[in-house]
Amino acid sequence: TQRDLDVAITGPWFIAVQSATGKEAYTRAGDFELGEDGILKTHGGHLVMGNGGIINLPNVTKISISGDGTISGLFPGAPDMIPIDKIKLVNPDVKELAKGKDGLFYTNKGNSLDSDPTVNLTKGALEGSNVNAIEVMTKIIDISRSYEMHTNFMKTMAENAIKSNQLLNSQS
Repeated sequence: TQRDLDVAITGPWFIAVQSATGKEAYTRAGDFELGEDGILKTHGGHLVMGNGGIINLPNVTKISISGDGTISGLFPGAPDMIPIDKIKLVNPDVKELAKGKDGLFYTNKGNSLDSDPTVNLTKGALEGSNVNAIEVMTKIIDISRSYEMHTNFMKTMAENAIKSNQLLNSQS
């Protein structure tokens, strides 16, 4: 995507967010936005968690996210980017997670997970489906039409066989 606020997780890991209920939850959605209040959120509106809680980036004119999740910002009048926080990236055992009704993942025990420094991100990219919905739908329609055509052909052949037998029987 080449967007500064888009990140894709490069393994079976998760990003920690705060759910609407205030609980720590986990997602793989790395399409971040900066709210007017300076808080980093997912596109779905969930607050992104850092090492010290919710990531707040007030007065930042430019943001950069590195591969280890470190967020740096450029402040007005500052010559260089300054590290501000680090996205809380976790590596849970997926058997210990359950998907909530809100689409986020929660630990079965309701506890928070520790950060894992081995988790990596790819900046300027998003995780997506490997399925092209339009292409698959077109193939399904094509297969359905082909099936219908073959079924009609088989019916016609069966009807012709019956009529042929009737003709042979009537001539005898």
